[in-house]
Amino acid sequence: MSTDSIVEWNGDALKELTELAARRAMDRVMTDCVVIAKELAPRKSAALQGSIQMRPTVRQGRGLVGYWGSFGINYAIYRELGTGIHGGKGMYEIRPRRRKALFWPGAEYPVKVVHHPGVRAKPFLRPAADTVYPGLPQYIREEMGT
Repeated sequence: MSTDSIVEWNGDALKELTELAARRAMDRVMTDCVVIAKELAPRKSAALQGSIQMRPTVRQGRGLVGYWGSFGINYAIYRELGTGIHGGKGMYEIRPRRRKALFWPGAEYPVKVVHHPGVRAKPFLRPAADTVYPGLPQYIREEMGT
């Protein structure tokens, strides 16, 4: 009768399995965030919605990194966070460059200056992250098959 106990440790395989599960889970989270952010994004034009994308998770140094958000639209951050009041003394002034006054369709009369109050925040990225990120541990468990 043998009393030998053998435990085989295959740490490298476990490490690879865990990393693969984490990558897949992170990609799922980012994909879900993209879907929600596109639903929440302001719809004045399709450009902002179309800019919301994800970049798949990759190994970077000793960790895993994935990116999602608005790519290529420079005003996305202003829609997300707002701008507050422009300028130093209250409001941003818009003045004519080539003429003596400003006029646009619907204005009652030409004006020499317009004061811009800023842009109100309309978050779409942060709410998506706040909704989806808490599910990451569950996604990892599902990818691990547990």
